[in-house]
Amino acid sequence: MSLLSDLRHRLRGLFFRSRVEGERAEEFRFHLEQAAEKYRRQGMSATEARRRAALAFGNVPATMEAVRDQRGTRWLEDVAHDLRYAVRQLARTPGFTAVAVITLALGIGANTAIFSVVDGVLLRPVVLSDADRLVVVWETDRASSTTREPASWPDFVDFRRETRTLTAAAAVSGADVSLLPDRGEPVRISGAAVTANYFSLVGIAPLLGRVPSEAEDQPNGPRVTLLGERIWRHRFNADPAVLGQTVRLNDRPYLIVGVLPQGTDFGLDQIHARAAYHPPYSGEGEVDVWVTLQAGEQSYPRSTHPIFVLGRLAPEATVSAVGAELAEISGRLEQSYPENANRGVNVESLRDVAFGSVQPVLILLLSAVFLVLLVACVNVANLLLARGTRRAREIAMRAALGAGLGRLGRQFVTETLLLTVVGAGAGIGVALLGLRALLVLVPAEVPRVAEVGIDLRVLLVTLGVSVGVGLAFGLVPTLQAFRLDVMSHVKGEGLSGTSGLKRHRLRNALVVTELALSVVLVLSAGLLIRSFGSVMQVDPGFQAAGILKAEYQLPTTRYPRDFSRFPNWTEMQGFARTVLERAAAIPGVTSAAIASDH
Repeated sequence: MSLLSDLRHRLRGLFFRSRVEGERAEEFRFHLEQAAEKYRRQGMSATEARRRAALAFGNVPATMEAVRDQRGTRWLEDVAHDLRYAVRQLARTPGFTAVAVITLALGIGANTAIFSVVDGVLLRPVVLSDADRLVVVWETDRASSTTREPASWPDFVDFRRETRTLTAAAAVSGADVSLLPDRGEPVRISGAAVTANYFSLVGIAPLLGRVPSEAEDQPNGPRVTLLGERIWRHRFNADPAVLGQTVRLNDRPYLIVGVLPQGTDFGLDQIHARAAYHPPYSGEGEVDVWVTLQAGEQSYPRSTHPIFVLGRLAPEATVSAVGAELAEISGRLEQSYPENANRGVNVESLRDVAFGSVQPVLILLLSAVFLVLLVACVNVANLLLARGTRRAREIAMRAALGAGLGRLGRQFVTETLLLTVVGAGAGIGVALLGLRALLVLVPAEVPRVAEVGIDLRVLLVTLGVSVGVGLAFGLVPTLQAFRLDVMSHVKGEGLSGTSGLKRHRLRNALVVTELALSVVLVLSAGLLIRSFGSVMQVDPGFQAAGILKAEYQLPTTRYPRDFSRFPNWTEMQGFARTVLERAAAIPGVTSAAIASDH
């Protein structure tokens, strides 16, 4: 028989078992009849002929079992049989099944939701090339005791020219911009202004088009922009023809030269959130448009600090080595320029800036929900233990009829695996709802929130957890069967003193474990609630009730921000005075004020 014919024969026996079994039984009957007919022709009676034929064939059921084993699909048939039996057993106890599934769904669902956040934020590789080698260079101010300030443009130029521990350095600044569509109202979106070498520094290639050139990063150079993947898909319908088109940003035309992949802005929100101050930036989680900084010492004098510096470590260089070198350069600048008085540097890994505050919280949260899953598992284990007591006579009868411990264990594992898989399926629904609520509550400083979701990776982890839980659960009734006094149950005498004592010990151990885990959870929750209450009772130093806040940003075309005459920005100050006067004149407003970081 060829390999293909053999495979077809095996698959037919697996998926059309009833038909194949009927054909095989008919074949056995035919051969038995032929043998009996042979004996009848030898002069035997019909009864004796059938008896002799049966003796010649031997144990027909055993022979048919041997034929099934030769097909090589017996184990699949056994699994299917176990599954059918497990479904019938769980259907007989709908109360137990419902409670177990709901308990597992809550535990697995909570873990799946939190793990999807941890996976999207911490575990997935970032888009940036070799992100562990990227650093953030902050400036410090001894006069104000701040350690995370933006840098001035001339300081950045000096750092980039004199450093040997960084292979490259780029300047970046987040800034909200106004997108003026051809039709409709202006839209406020997140933007970033960067030096032309930023994209090569972080190792990002555009999805479409190109990155800006050095000539396009000079003061008064050509205005070009790159779109983020999100706005390209949602507002421009992912149209490749967008390249070469013009879009108006802050009332100025910009030529679209490229589209950047999602994740290019990794760490930018966190840099702004950690800074002592920064330009107006909403930090909505993803940059929509990228423009060139086009900075010069005239527009960004040394007395102003509007930019952040990113660098890539040279081979063999460390963060501390960069800090020592730049501190020496900063010391020389402090001696050369009065504007640099009391200024120093602070170098941090970009990963530490991005994940430093959220990683411990996420790991703690994942540990907490894992404890919830353990409590759910212990609860279900107790239910299985109680259910096993009711099935003791059934197990004893099966053991007495020849079912070995391995056969019983396989059936129990099949039942518990089916239970946990159903619970995991319901848990995914719980996770989807829980994740939606989590993403609403997640603060903007948590990086890569846009990448959080329940995908194949998360589902595989959920499946792995479910299988592990199911296998662990299968041990509970297996241990019961191992310790079962078969004869006493077959005789209907119930639990013997020894087996009953062992059963109570296992149940007591599970109860103690559950109680210990519950105490840990309750204490942890109590500490968190107490910490939250303490934070809410902290006096902020002002009365927040009845205060409304509105933000606005003025286009630089009509309201220029020339740092060479800062803070004498007469156009912006005139607009602010007008807004303040009109706001104070609104009925019900007792007072109005304007604040700015410029």
